[in-house]
Amino acid sequence: MDCEWIGFCALKAEAQAAWVQAIASIIALATAIGVSIAEGRRQRRVAKLSARPLISIGGYMHSEPPRLLIRMKNSGLGPAIVTKHEVRLDGHAPPTDVRREAFWLDLSGYLEGLGQGYAGGEVLFEGMAVSAGETVDLLDIKFREPPDGEKVHEQVARLSIDVEYVSIFDEQFTARFNADDWRTPSAS
Repeated sequence: MDCEWIGFCALKAEAQAAWVQAIASIIALATAIGVSIAEGRRQRRVAKLSARPLISIGGYMHSEPPRLLIRMKNSGLGPAIVTKHEVRLDGHAPPTDVRREAFWLDLSGYLEGLGQGYAGGEVLFEGMAVSAGETVDLLDIKFREPPDGEKVHEQVARLSIDVEYVSIFDEQFTARFNADDWRTPSAS
């Protein structure tokens, strides 16, 4: 063995053992730090996935009582924070007087031939937090008499809604409502 290397051979057995122990300790410390960093990354990824929101928007026509609902639901595990929403009628932004925050309450006047009824809904605004499992009725029209389901579907098909939202980890998502998200009439 070459004793020129750090003069290792010239050291007493106790000193050689101390060197081996020191080098082994450094290797064990580096391994522990590496495992700790990897575990921290894994835990952050799991936390991010476990707090991810999932917004869906659907249209529903109920026959008893006669009612039209456009509903937004957070089916994810974390809160969704609304950053932007856009509503279009026939592919265009609605008139200026309808685009204000109370848009949802006024929308029924722009959907023709739905008959008479009471329209309501919750106001959607930027910064609104939608908790996991929470449902928000964007449009709720209660009819006095059952409307023609095909006519209602034809009118609601003119409507498209985009809602952009973020998770608590600032991940960005978009939920969309269009005619494909329509549920057929049901009794419930």
